[in-house]
Amino acid sequence: MHQDRKPKEAQAAKIDRRIKHLDRAARVTIKAHRDNAGKTQIELAEYMGWTEDQQQNAESGKRGLRVSEFIVQAEGMGEDPRVLFESLLDWELTHRPSSKPKGK
Repeated sequence: MHQDRKPKEAQAAKIDRRIKHLDRAARVTIKAHRDNAGKTQIELAEYMGWTEDQQQNAESGKRGLRVSEFIVQAEGMGEDPRVLFESLLDWELTHRPSSKPKGK
């Protein structure tokens, strides 16, 4: 019974790392596209009905960014959300952490 737990824990840890990496990719994508659109955090926050702190927290990772919020933020920048998703996936692929253990 205890032997079954280790693979599950290892898989859970792997999934957790993957989720954190994708969350980072979303933050990087939002910030890059916001900058490219010439929008400030305040402008995007106002579009969202948020405070500037809420936008800062979303971009810094202090709070999560839901998929629905990601889409609405893209729209607030005048972008097709599909373009941002493509950028997110491109960034994620080029910055994917190595799955090899360190030192090998």
